Amino acid sequence: MGPRASLVGLLTGFLVGLTGVGGGSMATPLLLFLGVPVGTAVGTDLVMATAVKAAGLTIHGLARTPKLRPALLLALGSLPGAALASQVMARGSLSPSLLEHMVGAAVLASGAAVVMNLAGGLGKGFRLPLWALPLLGAVVGVVVTFTSVGAGALVLPLLLATGLEPKEAVGTDILHGLLLAAAASLGHAWGGRVDSALAGYLLAGALPGVVAGARLATRAPQHPLRVALGLVLVVVGARLI
Repeated sequence: MGPRASLVGLLTGFLVGLTGVGGGSMATPLLLFLGVPVGTAVGTDLVMATAVKAAGLTIHGLARTPKLRPALLLALGSLPGAALASQVMARGSLSPSLLEHMVGAAVLASGAAVVMNLAGGLGKGFRLPLWALPLLGAVVGVVVTFTSVGAGALVLPLLLATGLEPKEAVGTDILHGLLLAAAASLGHAWGGRVDSALAGYLLAGALPGVVAGARLATRAPQHPLRVALGLVLVVVGARLI
C-alpha cells in the first residue's frame, strides 16, 4: 500500500499545484479504489489536505492574496458544520455504502462546479452578498467532513461571485480550506478514522507533487487543464454513485 499511496499523493498534489483544485476530489476516490475503508480514506485525506494547504498558503501569504474577512465568514459556518458532521459520524449512523455514495455525489458536484465556473460561474452580473457566506459555509463544512471533497472546487466559485479577483479568490479559498481541513481532520482523528502511516505515505508524494505542479502551472494553459479535470471528476463521481 505504501508505494501506491505515495503515487496517489503525488498525483493529487501535482493536480492541486497545476490547477488549484481537485485535491480531495481525486485522493479519496483513488484510496477507495485501492480498498481503503471509506471513513479512513476521508479522514486521512483531510490530514494530507491540511498539510498541502498549509504549504500553499505560505506561497499565497507572501503574495498577500488571501482576504481574511471572507475566509472568516466562511469559517463561521463551515467549522460548526464540520463539528456537527463529526458528531454524526462518531455515532456511526451513516453506513459505509451511504458514505461512498455521498463521496461520489460530492466528487460529481465538484467536477460540475469546476466546469460551470469556467463557463461563467454563477452567472454574469450576479453578486453574492458576504452575509450569505456563513450559511453556504455551513453546507460546505458538512460536505467536506463527510467526504473530504469540495473545500476548493465548491468554494472558489462562491468567492469569485463576491467580487474578489481570481488570485484573491484562490488565496482566500486556500486559507479557508486550511481552517476547515484542520478542523475536520481533528474530528476524524478523535473518532479513530485517520491512518497515520497512510497519511505519511500520501504526504511523501503530495508535497513534491505540489511543487512540481506549481512550477508547471506557470507554463501550461490553465483553461483546458481545468476543463479536463472537471470532466474527469464528473466521470469518477458518477462511477462511485
